[in-house]
Amino acid sequence: MMLGIRLLLAGLLLFQDPYTLKLDVPVVSVDVTVVDSKGNLLNDLSKADFTIHENGVAQDVRFFSPVSAPYNVFLLFDSSGSTHENRGFMRNAVNKLFEQLRPQDSIAMGSFDDDFRLNLRWSTDRTKAAAALTDIMRPRQSSDTRFYASLDRTLRREFKGVAGRRAVVVLTDGKDTPFFYESNGALKKALQSSREQRIPIYIVALQSEAGVPVLFPSTLEYLKAVRLNMQRFAENSGGELLYPKNLDDVTRLYEEIGRRLGTAYSLGYVPPISRPDGKFHRIEIKTRREGLRLVQSRSGYDTLESR
Repeated sequence: MMLGIRLLLAGLLLFQDPYTLKLDVPVVSVDVTVVDSKGNLLNDLSKADFTIHENGVAQDVRFFSPVSAPYNVFLLFDSSGSTHENRGFMRNAVNKLFEQLRPQDSIAMGSFDDDFRLNLRWSTDRTKAAAALTDIMRPRQSSDTRFYASLDRTLRREFKGVAGRRAVVVLTDGKDTPFFYESNGALKKALQSSREQRIPIYIVALQSEAGVPVLFPSTLEYLKAVRLNMQRFAENSGGELLYPKNLDDVTRLYEEIGRRLGTAYSLGYVPPISRPDGKFHRIEIKTRREGLRLVQSRSGYDTLESR
């Protein structure tokens, strides 16, 4: 009886909008792009063309958005002192992302150092986005980097009332200050938000040794922790952590993210096991058409983390 009620609620959640109705229903979501044997993107598939398997067991596709469905993309930029020397490439990188999105896709932009700033409210006007980026690129004096608190605010507050598909793209070196207790509290909140909000987080991770705290006995240990936390944000949310080989490579990664969001189908299902079992659950999406190649945004999930 209770299982039937949960599935009914899940159906209501998915057929209205998966983000506006707040119910305790586990939903696994995956984005997927499809190309034919010649490498041409296919954007005319329907829900009936896809199958989903979890650990080899077929699942019902309960949520489906076609390629044409709008995406709402929040661009979050680290404007702290440790990233000052890396800003010259930002305009080109963002423009490449814009080129891959569609006119119906909305953009919002924010930045952070010792505080969070909302530089652009949701808009489809790319001219406004360009002006906001100019403001973000202006040098500012700051002593702290509140990455965790800014990501938490973005996930919890900036998507309120925003229906449809959603994603966050973050450009940062991953460092957060102040350190120790205050930072740890902000980290816990941000990790919780990354699990609960079901908004994929794509992090383009800049390499920077600036601002590494001398109080840590090992710089390598600190940097390892920074990278691990970024990986946790990406994995919790169904997004991805991307490391550019150099600054020029950031442009390529932004273009890749934009292409993925601009050409993706979104699928979702209610998993057969709703309680954590400590195991990795592999997801495989296929099409009923022959000769097509699929690229998934995630290969599975760990039930120690929320979906």
